[in-house]
Amino acid sequence: MQTPVRAAPSYRGNIWRLFAVQALLRFILWVPIWVVFLRRKGLSLTQVGLLEGVAWTITAFLEVPTGAIADRWGRKASIAVGASLYGLAMFLILAEALSPAFLLGYALWNSSTAFVSGADSALLYDSLKADGRAAQAAKQSGRYAAINQASQGIASLVGAAIATIDINLCFSICGFLALAAAALVLTIHEPPRTTEDGEEYLGYWRNLKTAVRIAARRPVVRALVLLSATIATVPLVVYYVLLQPYSVGVGLPLAALGIVVIGVQLSTVVASGAGRLHRGNRPPGGPSVDSIARPHARRGARSSASVAAAVSAPQPPDPQWAARDDPVAGCAAVRARARDCDAVDACIR
Repeated sequence: MQTPVRAAPSYRGNIWRLFAVQALLRFILWVPIWVVFLRRKGLSLTQVGLLEGVAWTITAFLEVPTGAIADRWGRKASIAVGASLYGLAMFLILAEALSPAFLLGYALWNSSTAFVSGADSALLYDSLKADGRAAQAAKQSGRYAAINQASQGIASLVGAAIATIDINLCFSICGFLALAAAALVLTIHEPPRTTEDGEEYLGYWRNLKTAVRIAARRPVVRALVLLSATIATVPLVVYYVLLQPYSVGVGLPLAALGIVVIGVQLSTVVASGAGRLHRGNRPPGGPSVDSIARPHARRGARSSASVAAAVSAPQPPDPQWAARDDPVAGCAAVRARARDCDAVDACIR
């Protein structure tokens, strides 16, 4: 009697599930009104700034242990934990301002992103590779980013409208959506962890040590990490903290804040497109930073995020940015190959 052969799990369904999880988590209705919400609770802008500084510092330090969680128990488990904590934060933030429940919710509000950041892009790539579609990684990553922008854009308009009825709904609805995302991501089949060139998979801590060594001996990598974090601080303060009170102060109604956010997002898309066009206009035959960074970013996005967190200010909440478009993420994650880092040095010169 023959033993039935067990079919290999299909990873094709992982892709649409990840897209749906992304859409649910990024449907953040509070984006256009969260500072207004906190101001109505009696917090000053100074208090909001202090809370943000503490919360994002916690998030930066959590990049290391959350990466270890993803390495030990899997990427989908890490995403599920992050989504669940974010959902819990959305309900706790409705408590009385500066109460213990409120402060816990505020800390989880930011730090929960550390569980998702990097794990989602790695899970997307490994699912494609396990399904024999690694060549579609760039295309599917583009779709993933498009879903992110579309979900945020729609949520900005809807959230501003809902806030005119009951501003608390912007948070409670997001809480339920996050819990739904956590349940959905648990239905994903965890793909095997692989590298593009067939080399041995580096564990999280080995990958982190490699990243730190490369950053330590390559001045160009350290400079790019610090420059990236410094540049990111400006939009974090201006866009995420000051834009809403300024808009209300000049007389814009609450419902119009969603349109303001859409305008900022469109400017980001235009700038991103211009940057890609500029990177494409390099001398024929010359390597681009992207061509070196992208393959390795998928292998070590979590480690590179930890290096950035260790030496610089925390990053704004965009889980895909560091793993897809930042050359620092790729350089800090690549294994100790002198020729790759030399090529990066040459590109930047």
